Amino acid sequence: MRDVFVTDDFELDLSEVKISYHQENPRMKDSYSVGYSFPFTFYLDGKLRKVLGNYSSMNAIGLKRRYHGKHQMEGRVHKGVLEIISVEGDKVEAQIETGEEVFATFDKKLRDLPLKRVEVENIYQHAWEVECIQRRYDVDYRFPSIGLKKEGAGWEQYKGFLNHRVHEMTDNNEGAGYDHMITRNIIHPFVSLRYLIEQGFAAAGYEQVVGLHGNFIARTYVYSGSDYYLSTQQQEKVMQPQITNFVEEQQIYGDKYGKYFMEEALETAGHWRVVCDTTYIIPREKPLVYRLKQDGVVLREGVVRYGQRVSFTQEIEVRDRSDIRFEVEGIWNPHWKLYINIIGERDRDGNLIEKVINPNVVDLRRAVPDMTFGELLRVIKNWFNCDFRIRNGVVDFSMFGIWDRYYIKDLSRYEVLHPVVKKGTKGAYVLTFPETDDPKDKIPDTYISEESVRTDTTRRVGVNEVAINGYALTPHSYRGGQHLMPLKADNTSLALVGYQENGNTGHPGWAVYLSELMPPKLGNNLKDWYQMRIGSDEVSWSFIAKKNLFKDIDIRDWVYVYGRKGLIKSWTKESIDREYYKVSIEVVLLNGVRGQ
Repeated sequence: MRDVFVTDDFELDLSEVKISYHQENPRMKDSYSVGYSFPFTFYLDGKLRKVLGNYSSMNAIGLKRRYHGKHQMEGRVHKGVLEIISVEGDKVEAQIETGEEVFATFDKKLRDLPLKRVEVENIYQHAWEVECIQRRYDVDYRFPSIGLKKEGAGWEQYKGFLNHRVHEMTDNNEGAGYDHMITRNIIHPFVSLRYLIEQGFAAAGYEQVVGLHGNFIARTYVYSGSDYYLSTQQQEKVMQPQITNFVEEQQIYGDKYGKYFMEEALETAGHWRVVCDTTYIIPREKPLVYRLKQDGVVLREGVVRYGQRVSFTQEIEVRDRSDIRFEVEGIWNPHWKLYINIIGERDRDGNLIEKVINPNVVDLRRAVPDMTFGELLRVIKNWFNCDFRIRNGVVDFSMFGIWDRYYIKDLSRYEVLHPVVKKGTKGAYVLTFPETDDPKDKIPDTYISEESVRTDTTRRVGVNEVAINGYALTPHSYRGGQHLMPLKADNTSLALVGYQENGNTGHPGWAVYLSELMPPKLGNNLKDWYQMRIGSDEVSWSFIAKKNLFKDIDIRDWVYVYGRKGLIKSWTKESIDREYYKVSIEVVLLNGVRGQ
């Protein structure tokens, strides 16, 4: 059976190479794991040396150590990484990593995924239509209402909710223009968890993801935990010329003349003001010409002669993003300063009063927590007890538990007379959650032992900890009712809400509390799985297997061996030759479930 590692530049045939491959079942771990080979040896021929470089040369500098490609093994193709460890002449020692965590997207921030950015005519009307007219659970983003406290100057008229609405979506467009805007509402999209997962795998080249519809993942939405809205309380931008931006220099009576410019990108929608009040200009022999441009369009230009001062104010409108450029032709003057501020009211002390701007744009890149795609998958794996496997380029998501009967494979043919049996031991698991801002909102730990499930606010030692970096927004008494509210004022955790098409509070589109993801329900939902891990026997042994027969066994499969149902914990497959492996395997057996 062919074993080969392929990149865009070369193909490395490993069929005759003796390699041992080790893999651990991610279902038996609290993180996704990388499959890897133990170090093996191959030889450089002329073709490989030409592509890879002459590693044996002492003058070889800057040669690659890691090559990303595809590892074809047992008739399957996996993404992988070939790492060069050492070289002795033509003999190369290397190692291969395969598995989910070699995906480039595992280390990619959620905000860097190809998430939607949609321009709409009116954000308030758009949010109303999505939330209160369409009222579907399978959209990529929604605008559910949750409670969110805001205090201080400028928040006197704030209604106290994200996505506040009564008979329509509450807007902030009171008064004349941005100078008199009253903050009543914050429009904040919640990204579908299903959509995030799909986009993460799509960025890794897997366009088809199955198993996300028809379960609660499809009805779960993500709160970013950070301010999505834009505000008038922005840091003042100052533009000054840099000597590196000075071109076409010439000397006239000892003065430097030429062309230079200043630039600034404005990425906040709203009404802006550009103020210029610079020192006197002394152009001497030549007048000075300046131009203020927005996205290449001249807004203002002028000619300055001897002894004149440049002073002007220019107001500009930014719908989404604009590039501001100030160009000068004439004498070099490093003292130019242009101050750019978004227009807003100030209090008696001169401090800018924060006002919310809800631009007519839905940018989901700004509506996600600050975590990587790999971190997201690890959180939901431990939290939901879910997993994925990739088959023929399709990502298949599934929930798992001890009664899952999919993919049960019979290993009884590989049994030996005296395997090593490690008897189940007493122990416990504890599920922990992030610290909350208010100690009164502390999420209790969930302790699962062989005998019981309990919650406790006292952190203990000597148990197996499973850290869940996420929580469900929780009901609080707020503004005359029970409303979901965040427990943390940061974006480092996965904060979730649910959705119910007909609403559950009499208000369509209000967020639904996911009680099954929080203590005490979570412990009851997961107890069978963790109690199985605590109390089960582990059996290990080695055997010889034909590659073409053993290739149909997947590390995640439930198996039948020694008269009991079990889960593979890990294995090492040592390639003896083209036809045979020596397999060393560990299996967790379900106690008291004979014949399953």
